Amino acid sequence: MSLKLAIFFSVVAFINACSEATSTEIPTSDVEKGSCNLRSSQDESIAQNTLESVEQERQPCSTDTTPPPRVPENVPDKGLVLDQIHDVQRTWQNLRNDRYSIVSSILVRLFSENDGAQKFFSKFAKVPIESLKSDKEYNKQVALVADRLDNIITAMDDKVQLLDNIDYMKRSHIERGIPRGPWKDFSRILFDVLGSAGMSSTELNSWKNVLTIFINGIAPVN
Repeated sequence: MSLKLAIFFSVVAFINACSEATSTEIPTSDVEKGSCNLRSSQDESIAQNTLESVEQERQPCSTDTTPPPRVPENVPDKGLVLDQIHDVQRTWQNLRNDRYSIVSSILVRLFSENDGAQKFFSKFAKVPIESLKSDKEYNKQVALVADRLDNIITAMDDKVQLLDNIDYMKRSHIERGIPRGPWKDFSRILFDVLGSAGMSSTELNSWKNVLTIFINGIAPVN
């Protein structure tokens, strides 16, 4: 009887052992599936890191890509005093509505006093001085000069724009062969006009300093 019981318990023990082994065994397919999922997750992580790296390389080093303003070279601006700039701008406001007649009177006097100055304006070089004010091309030139002078004075407190305006005037008149002399005459006559406009000595001194800087920038001393 004891032998049969021993055999019976042995069989039961064997069955229980097999059952536990079966319950803890992981199917091969599940292992492979888990491995694939792990590799897929790793691949996605690598791809995401690569994409972020590419996006970072595409980003500019600075959000401000505006190029620095161009400041013309070899144009003098030393000696410009803010108070004098404001004197010129303020007093010019009282004159700017008459700028065309002011410039016309300056040019007529300039051509009368400087026999060679009119030749630099080919479109009315041979027009008699007494007929200039009725000449179409002359009046176009008057408007051009007056408006350019107005632009320069208005922008005087913007250093970059001021120097750019002076540089443009310098280059454009060098191309036409206009020397320093007529510019000095123009400045002198303009100063006479300003003196008759009832300005104070301080205001006239501001204009004198500014005009000197203009002339030295547009027509430098050789």
